[in-house]
Amino acid sequence: MSTQEQTPKSDVSKECQINNETDSDIVVITPTTVRKHNSESPFPKSAYNQDLEVLTTLEGGQVIPAGKSGTVVLDKSYIDPITGESTYSMVYKLLVSSANSYYPIANINTIQNRSSGSAKFDPQTVGPKDQESMKETALFIQTIHAYPNSQLAMDFKAAMPDKNKSNTKAMIDAANTFFKSTTTQFQNVRLLSLIAMHSYYKKFPFVWANFTNVTYYLYSGNDQSSNFVGQLSMNKPSIIDLTAPNAAYEISFSPASSLSDPTSIEVDSSKMKLLTYSNDIFVNDENEGTPEISLKGTFMPRSFLSQNPDDTQIIRILSGMVNGVTVTGTMERLPLDQG
Repeated sequence: MSTQEQTPKSDVSKECQINNETDSDIVVITPTTVRKHNSESPFPKSAYNQDLEVLTTLEGGQVIPAGKSGTVVLDKSYIDPITGESTYSMVYKLLVSSANSYYPIANINTIQNRSSGSAKFDPQTVGPKDQESMKETALFIQTIHAYPNSQLAMDFKAAMPDKNKSNTKAMIDAANTFFKSTTTQFQNVRLLSLIAMHSYYKKFPFVWANFTNVTYYLYSGNDQSSNFVGQLSMNKPSIIDLTAPNAAYEISFSPASSLSDPTSIEVDSSKMKLLTYSNDIFVNDENEGTPEISLKGTFMPRSFLSQNPDDTQIIRILSGMVNGVTVTGTMERLPLDQG
């Protein structure tokens, strides 16, 4: 992700005012590449999971404080496939995000309005309803992942048309109708919020780090007998840097000191390996077809660990392979002396 240089206030037709009515300081993020787009084009699947840049406001800096407004300049071009010439893009995706963790607040598609005779971008306002939408969206994603065979998950799957065969409008209408008419807990979820949150999870390790420092204990075995394999640690930087790998989080794997001692959770720090979070997967080598370490985050009911069906709290879990061994990672230490 790069940072756009401040643009002189010269062409007002390219300016877009962002009104921040939330209780959070925000930034405006946009893809570095634009393309011609209309309602009949194939369904767009990307939001955060692409090359991005944080826009600089004309007022100075990138942050728009809570309760304030800021103006960004939308000035990108694409190569027209017919003429082969550079053409100003009238269409933009604005990912309005919290300033501290770039957490999604609103996923806005805006187009330059030329109906009044003079080109301009309409002002965009984000507020508490957008924040509530993203909060419900995060819970919806976690719920259907934790309970993939639930009626909610099956109804949502049945309601959605084939994304490879449907245009944007059809997808939006189907999703929004589902959330408004079928659910009570997720009335404010919209397809655009779903795309934003899902891609945010895929792009950044923040949610798996619980937005702080965290350690996952990795085990092989089953619910009757668990063997400690090692631990994955995520350490939050003082400043998140979206231009750095893992957004500057330090992510590492340290193997167990002794695989033969079923009661030990000691690790060998001398054999620690740095990991990269890439497209939803923690790996030790992005360029290796079959990396030694490959772990994916998901959400599960806590009953997965406790074996108590009434334990419905949704927790974060890692699963995958470490040196050819299938493992599960949890923030809770499992009782290793059970056999």
